[in-house]
Amino acid sequence: MRDREIADEMLSNLVYTLQSDQQHSPAILCHALIGLGKVGNAAEHLPLIAPFLDARWEQSVRLAAIDAVSNLGGEEAIDRLIALLGDSDIIVRWEAQAALDRLLVGTELVGTDSAVAESAPATPDDEPYFDDSPF
Repeated sequence: MRDREIADEMLSNLVYTLQSDQQHSPAILCHALIGLGKVGNAAEHLPLIAPFLDARWEQSVRLAAIDAVSNLGGEEAIDRLIALLGDSDIIVRWEAQAALDRLLVGTELVGTDSAVAESAPATPDDEPYFDDSPF
């Protein structure tokens, strides 16, 4: 029972850190986001983490939020990560793609109802490619 109390207190402190109006350093925010991604649950904590994906935050905070969102998983996490694929920061785009790859390993996309299938860019393998150049 004691371990459960400690875990609940830790989770409460992580949530408090992210909800606090106090200006925390990016390092503290990163630790809180990553921690919450490891011990939180998607339904309750994804709405708390998602605002840290926004471009107004420092890159390190955004990358920690990507890690947290991908650890929580779920359909909303996938949608949030897909939205980052068009971000102006190339590192954020790469990390979002890597997180999506981790989340979707072993997942079959059925039909075109999937947000991933709808937003996936075409690749050269999608259509025949003929190179007319002599070289």
